[in-house]
Amino acid sequence: MSEQDRLNALAEYEILDTSPESDFDDLVKLAAKIFHVPISTVTIIDAHRQWFKAAVGLTVKETPLDISVCTHAIQSEHPLIVEDLTKDIRFQASPLVTTNPKINFYAGVTLIGKDQQAI
Repeated sequence: MSEQDRLNALAEYEILDTSPESDFDDLVKLAAKIFHVPISTVTIIDAHRQWFKAAVGLTVKETPLDISVCTHAIQSEHPLIVEDLTKDIRFQASPLVTTNPKINFYAGVTLIGKDQQAI
């Protein structure tokens, strides 16, 4: 699937920039609790940014794609796990790693839409 196909599929959900929803909020709270992590998000990647539909431990609502770890996760059918972002050349210079919130560990999975496409 091309990036444009993914963006078209994402647009069908009409989720970008929507209000908070308790189901998503509950999901990130549960994930943070289960995995004992300070930050948990449901992240949506559009053509220009990553936007957080729900978040625990993160105060920003969106970030540019050039500092996003999630842009790497969405390119794979498999989970992306990076045990130490400070030691990974792809991420070590990201402001999300070098300044607050100083993210160190990352685990992400791609959201799959109804037609089995990454969204």
